[in-house]
Amino acid sequence: MMKWGYEGSKKFIGGNPVEKIIQSSRDISEVLAVDLNACNNYSNGLEATEVLDLPALLIFGELDKMVNIEVGKVSDLLYDLMTSTKAKKFRAGFIKTDGSYRVGKFDLLNRSTWRQTDGTMYKRKGKKRTTDADEYILAHDLEKKAPRNISVKRLKWFSVGKKVYKINRLEINDDITIVMFDKVKFNALKTLMTKGDINE
Repeated sequence: MMKWGYEGSKKFIGGNPVEKIIQSSRDISEVLAVDLNACNNYSNGLEATEVLDLPALLIFGELDKMVNIEVGKVSDLLYDLMTSTKAKKFRAGFIKTDGSYRVGKFDLLNRSTWRQTDGTMYKRKGKKRTTDADEYILAHDLEKKAPRNISVKRLKWFSVGKKVYKINRLEINDDITIVMFDKVKFNALKTLMTKGDINE
């Protein structure tokens, strides 16, 4: 099982002390096959997280062959959550490159032209984005009326409709970071807008 699920595994690395859990062909057809088929048919993981009203931890591994990392990118999950409403609008708090804290209201609509704060119209010059889509969220600032690159790593929280998510990160090493989306009460939004952390 570990060899099937984990790329590069050359030996038994599971946690069960019994190496031969499957003892017969009947075990394969009635147990293992059923489990594998259930895993193969499971496709609504993200939708299932939407109805959870408690902290949730999603872990994806680069070498996990059963859950490909392509469907587990933090940027993809953020985009799906941020576009879960018809308006596709969200609020967010993040740390800028200069270390200052910034909050704002954004959307993810792709615009070719938009009205700037001085009332003039701006037309996109056709240049492709220069930032990595996995590292930055390209959003439109609805208050400053301009495109904004929001760093995924420096994003502290975001809210969509009445749902507020606080982001916590646990760096295991240089290659592994656990990202947790903690769903907090809506009344915590006022504190997040000013401090960035409800625990401060």
